[in-house]
Amino acid sequence: MQTTAPLVAEASWAGVRRMLVLAMLMALAMLPGCFGTSANAGDASRQPVDQHSAVPAASAAASYTQGAAVTGLPDLDKRFKLQGVRQYYVKNERLGSMLVVEGRAVNAGREPVDLVEVEARLFGAGGQVLTVKRAMAGVTVAVSQLETFLEADIEALLNDEAGILTTNRNVAPGNSVPFMVVFFNPPEGVVEFAVKVVDAQPAEV
Repeated sequence: MQTTAPLVAEASWAGVRRMLVLAMLMALAMLPGCFGTSANAGDASRQPVDQHSAVPAASAAASYTQGAAVTGLPDLDKRFKLQGVRQYYVKNERLGSMLVVEGRAVNAGREPVDLVEVEARLFGAGGQVLTVKRAMAGVTVAVSQLETFLEADIEALLNDEAGILTTNRNVAPGNSVPFMVVFFNPPEGVVEFAVKVVDAQPAEV
């Protein structure tokens, strides 16, 4: 009995340790991003649109691979990752409903870049493309401004040259630049959206 008691205790403790490790692995598996890869501009996934979202709603990064006309750097799917992509509707008191897609484009390459540009698409129930819009990254607009400003004023803010040149130039490896695409009066029947980086330039040294 004196020789078996320690063995039983050791076996019991080993079982407890196995259960603890298993519980930790299950908990980690439930966390977003664990045991997975970050979505990037080459992923062919599309994300559902929340028709009732009146405030920014988090979503996994979404992108697509069709028809990108690249005029700057090649292999954009390898050079950029998208983070914090989200979609939401905004009710403007004068313009009506707007659909906003925003997030951050991370420079996953080895060299700094300039003038990152993104493109967002809205899809219908049958997978057809309903509308497409491009936007230069670098500037975003507050929800309060989206709710009250006119379309021309919102577009002027998003295309502000000084803001773009401040944040969307010399984006170092590992750094990111914000982007926002605003669809004024989006078409009916939107069920999915997708976004990706479609252009960037080598940073001017």
